[in-house]
Amino acid sequence: MHIGELLCASPDPAAIVFTEWMPRQADNAVFTVDLIDAVLAQLTVKVFHKNAEETGSGSLAGTIVTADRTAGLKVVTVSGLKEMVRYQVEVVGSDANQLGGLLYRFLPATWFNTARAAG
Repeated sequence: MHIGELLCASPDPAAIVFTEWMPRQADNAVFTVDLIDAVLAQLTVKVFHKNAEETGSGSLAGTIVTADRTAGLKVVTVSGLKEMVRYQVEVVGSDANQLGGLLYRFLPATWFNTARAAG
């Protein structure tokens, strides 16, 4: 888990970081990123998921984009998650002549199962 991670990037290429795979704790989740500060940079966080026997980086489950660079909580709700989940963090500098950067952290995911009607 990244806590207060600082990433820097130029417009090309972007800085891309993957977190470790974590086991899902329910079929659905709310993922939250706290953007603490951004200077000339844009943050994109993607949630990937896969089953344990699958190879590769998994498939995209949801995306959080903070193009406005406003500090605060950014949230995405994802349903139908497979067995394992991880984040892809991408930082792109917004000024061709300067290095951009941002400070962020992940909050613990809120896991929940879909309620089923009795019948």
